[in-house]
Amino acid sequence: MLSHEQRNARPPPLLYLFFSYPAAREAFAEVLRLKLSHLGPEHRSLASAYRDLGRSCVSCKLFQAAELHFSAGVTLCSKIFGEANETTACALTDLASVLREQEKFPAAEGYARRALACLKSSVGSDDIATATALYNLGGLSKRQEKWGEAEVSYGEALRIFKTKLGDGVAETADTLYQMGCLYKKQGNTLPALSFFKQAAQAYSKCFGDGDKRVAECLKRAAAMQDRVNAKPAAARTKITNK
Repeated sequence: MLSHEQRNARPPPLLYLFFSYPAAREAFAEVLRLKLSHLGPEHRSLASAYRDLGRSCVSCKLFQAAELHFSAGVTLCSKIFGEANETTACALTDLASVLREQEKFPAAEGYARRALACLKSSVGSDDIATATALYNLGGLSKRQEKWGEAEVSYGEALRIFKTKLGDGVAETADTLYQMGCLYKKQGNTLPALSFFKQAAQAYSKCFGDGDKRVAECLKRAAAMQDRVNAKPAAARTKITNK
């Protein structure tokens, strides 16, 4: 799921509309070079230059290069804006995301936690941006099989999304679906069944009954229901065979 900042970002730069991703990356690299040359290494406008170049590298699947630019952006933002700032949180989120792409999960989690702390300090604990950071952190915990931590992060994100946005939005539906997957991976069939059903309803409200995400949730819910139905039968078989 996209971060709150990414969902509400300005339209894509015109470079992306008229040039290929590699050409756009070269242009952003030139912008960064010029800003460094004329404004110095600590000018606040470099934050967007590092971000744009890093994201263009991600578009080209140059993840190591993106990591370097995002890291420079984090260092700059932390120094200029401080930790209790949305711009710093955005830079940390970008870095955590590209580290996750490279399966550097512990490092990604560290930056994701910093981003969450930044947002709690700058916009508050119940802001949608904070919920998105919690959702991202839940995903990293799930990838590392930290089930308890993932459950807490997803649960808090879900509470905020439902309170601020309601049931029929993509953010709520995505979180419900991920919680279903989380419980499924742990073998907790009944909670997984419940969350997949709720996710199907939320996706249906948001995108309509014909959306493929509705079908996927219903398919997973049916699989969980089959497991629930099979348990009593298995128990009866065990008793009969004694």
